[in-house]
Amino acid sequence: METKPFEVYLITAPGYWYIGSTIIGATKRFNQHLAGYSGAPRLWEKIKELGTDSFRQVVVERGYGNPLESERAWFDFYLANDARKSLQVQRPGGWAPEVNTGRIPSEETRSRMSIARMGLKRSPAQRAKMSAAQKGRIMSAEHRSKISATLTGKILTDDHKANISNALKGKGIGRTLSEAHVEAIRSGHSTIEAKANMSASQQSRRQREKEERDQHAY
Repeated sequence: METKPFEVYLITAPGYWYIGSTIIGATKRFNQHLAGYSGAPRLWEKIKELGTDSFRQVVVERGYGNPLESERAWFDFYLANDARKSLQVQRPGGWAPEVNTGRIPSEETRSRMSIARMGLKRSPAQRAKMSAAQKGRIMSAEHRSKISATLTGKILTDDHKANISNALKGKGIGRTLSEAHVEAIRSGHSTIEAKANMSASQQSRRQREKEERDQHAY
């Protein structure tokens, strides 16, 4: 059986995104979307509303064979990390998630996503592209509040705590804190006095470091 090349592409407009795949070339497929001949009704409705000039396309992955697995991976990635609304009718090749209301997916939806991703291995190139897609992205206040809402009241397992601890090792964590800093952390907030004490402590430390550098310079 002939293995054909495919492209997975991302279409964006102000406030919206759409993930698709094609074996006929992303540019040709994009033109079909803009003309309303692609079988993507929600995307087409938004194109008619905003105009074709509002939409941009970028190829996020190229490969060979069946593009469905890669298309699903990118869909899940943007669903989890992009605060904009999706213009998909459903997850590629599967059930219809809550992606068009701007709400946080329900527990059932997240469970389905988790099950669908179990055992799915990303190639190094795919992981690198997903990582690059995240770099430099600034989350909106609304997106941050949604993330905060999903984490509120969440109890971490011992394994999760251990993983976090291991990830932080060697990244400057473990510096000795002043008593004022420790007290501020315990109280859940920093008082004006505590902030002043921490600021004075930091200035003193910087001064000592400068003096040590000056001594080594001679």
